[in-house]
Amino acid sequence: MPPLDFIRAFRQYGKEKIGETMKQEQKLSEQASANMNARRAELALARGQLDRSRGYSEATKVLSNLEAALSEHSSALEKMKTKTSRISEHASRYIDRQGMCLPGDITAITNEIIRGADLVSVITKARLPLDQSLYRNLKLPEPSDLELVKDLDFERAAVMALREAIRLQKTIVAATRRQSIVEFARSLDGGRAILARKLLAAIRELDDLVGEDRGLAQQLEPTEVQFLHPAPFPMNIASQELRDWLFECVEQGLLQATELNGIRLP
Repeated sequence: MPPLDFIRAFRQYGKEKIGETMKQEQKLSEQASANMNARRAELALARGQLDRSRGYSEATKVLSNLEAALSEHSSALEKMKTKTSRISEHASRYIDRQGMCLPGDITAITNEIIRGADLVSVITKARLPLDQSLYRNLKLPEPSDLELVKDLDFERAAVMALREAIRLQKTIVAATRRQSIVEFARSLDGGRAILARKLLAAIRELDDLVGEDRGLAQQLEPTEVQFLHPAPFPMNIASQELRDWLFECVEQGLLQATELNGIRLP
């Protein structure tokens, strides 16, 4: 049979197979859609469990409270700066020389705040030594100015402690989030293993479906294959990304290595 007649015969054969192929593809598509909907529902449930993680929720609540307190005391500090602007020149040499408005272990102080201790009480207690050092030696034009300076330094101390507390709490939130994600991932292992096996089954089914079309390349001479449009179906269905994903499933114990036998991978 001349090459062109042979190709025409294959084209006619292909037309007869189109209806059957389309039905099979429709069935696969519907099955994939159903699986996808079930998967989405599973993921939504798992995400809800992740978002409701008690430890993470509590950690973020503490962080939110700290940030709100920082905003409040930052505003109060700006107001105190305005009030003390006329005496700042007289007091600056003492304040700058001492270099502190919050003596003591800043980490211990911030840990108390993070644990929920009253901010005013913690800062006030930490600042008591300053009454016998910095403020005793502070000479100001008016006796009442000393109270203004103390109030100013209190707000400075509060802002300093809150900024450090927020920094520490953010590390706690991040660590808690990571742990929640690890637990979230573990909760998905069963469903993802099922997904991986369904995917392998779909790949094998698709391999069987296109087997005849692939075989055209073996039935024609290399010079004749060029007349086929489209060309015979590719040998590899799986992409490099899919290959890597399947291998990682094996590494994580979701699949056995033997389950990949017979799958064409790049």
